[in-house]
Amino acid sequence: MREQLENALMQKNIALQSVSKYISREQVLQSEIEQLRKKVQELTLGANRSDFRMSVQCPINRVRLYMEKTIEVCNKNSCRDCRVFDISESKNIILIASRSSTDLFGGFGLKKLSLSNYKQVKFIPLHKGPIRDMCLHPIDNKVLTVSADRKFKIIDTDNTQTIFTVNMESAPWSCSWNPKKSDELLVGTQNGTVNIFDIRNLNGPVHSLNIPGDFNPVVSVATVNEPLCPDVVLVAKLTTAWAFECNSDGTFNRYLLPLEGPFLSMTYEEKSKQMLVSSRPNSQINFARHTVAYLERTSEPDTISCNIVHAFKGGCTAKLLAKTSCFLPNNIVAGHHETRKSILLYSINTGEEVGSCPTHDNLVLDMKGLDTASGKFLVYLNEKKIEFFKFNVS
Repeated sequence: MREQLENALMQKNIALQSVSKYISREQVLQSEIEQLRKKVQELTLGANRSDFRMSVQCPINRVRLYMEKTIEVCNKNSCRDCRVFDISESKNIILIASRSSTDLFGGFGLKKLSLSNYKQVKFIPLHKGPIRDMCLHPIDNKVLTVSADRKFKIIDTDNTQTIFTVNMESAPWSCSWNPKKSDELLVGTQNGTVNIFDIRNLNGPVHSLNIPGDFNPVVSVATVNEPLCPDVVLVAKLTTAWAFECNSDGTFNRYLLPLEGPFLSMTYEEKSKQMLVSSRPNSQINFARHTVAYLERTSEPDTISCNIVHAFKGGCTAKLLAKTSCFLPNNIVAGHHETRKSILLYSINTGEEVGSCPTHDNLVLDMKGLDTASGKFLVYLNEKKIEFFKFNVS
């Protein structure tokens, strides 16, 4: 009986060792599977990016621009408070931040114009201080404005009524909607914090993103939803650029992006999965830059960074904190060049300059690309006018 018991115990130990060995082997294989899965995802995304870039590598001809329309925004001596605008082809509207032209309301608001005939529909009085940024909702008939009066507002673009007004402790500098979450908006502030709000409950932000010890204002904020970088918030401060990634538990990891400031503006294009960052000259680089880059994830260690595609050279000065670049149709980037007193057009395909247009008083406060049924446009705002340039690729 004792011998049978010892044999049984021995067989049990052998079986346990065998099970333990297979469990360890399973863990190793599972780890290898996860690593291979990540590599496949990275290679797939890289192939997609390569396919995108290879598919547009054909040489691009010169771009010719023609003045289509000029709209007076301000008839006073100095109207640099008219600093931003937004356009929606689907809603047929142009909204331009502007100082009130009447004494009845001495503050700031939005000029609403029809995109089809360029005629003003209405002036919408909103803020006591200048409007620093604005953003049309990607789906709904709403527009978000942030002002130096420490308020942000949400306005119905159809009836022009204010839906929400929220007071903030620190003056807001920048804003955007989250295209993935239609009820979510982001506001970058003067003290360096990005507050994420849900419009269903505006009693306070659902998240606040900041860098300990860094109180530089947030000049631009945008959201990203890529396969390898889901739920990422891009933040451009005056001197640094960051990617904040939301975890499943609601916390955020932050990653410093290898880009040179001081920064003027940042935009993200969902179609091409690329970001465009404009920078002032600094002590190391004596000219402004308009940098095109895309996000990438590295596995060891697991971080988010960016890969620079082009850094287009701007002028030797960048006097104003303004939105001095934008993406255009046909895979083109437009960037202000103060030294040449022009907006230059660059091909992302080749990295070459392909066109230019003069600027009024060498001043650019905001610019956007527009692709409509009637043509492709570069639209830019100076302190008195908004100008529409139609362009053709010859």
